[in-house]
Amino acid sequence: MQRDDDEVFPIVTTADGGVSDDGLAVLMKFSTVDQGHVHLALRLADLQHLITFLLQLAAHGGSATRTTQRSECQPIPITEVRVGEREDGVGRLGVRVGGTELIFAAPAGMLSNLAHTLLRIETPAGPRHLM
Repeated sequence: MQRDDDEVFPIVTTADGGVSDDGLAVLMKFSTVDQGHVHLALRLADLQHLITFLLQLAAHGGSATRTTQRSECQPIPITEVRVGEREDGVGRLGVRVGGTELIFAAPAGMLSNLAHTLLRIETPAGPRHLM
């Protein structure tokens, strides 16, 4: 894939990876259509920023807000939340951001606590800020 400024962006077909031997980085190997393999390492400390950036791209249709400081936390706009429980008692929390859906496994009790917290957000005195 190519942009107007002649930069080439290989299309990724598969991704694989793991954690570095020292546990401080995520190692990623991307297979591309035309360029073979691309290897990347990302420090665990930077993982949140990459995931936030990708989810903002998904939510905003290709444009994401960049932060000037590493410590800034950028809210990710959620478009849908679903909660359920499997027959084995494991809870599921589905979160949709734009066209991307993430499903998290969690103890059912944790999801119950989350539901109670969400019910307490709106009070007769007005909305409360939990974060």
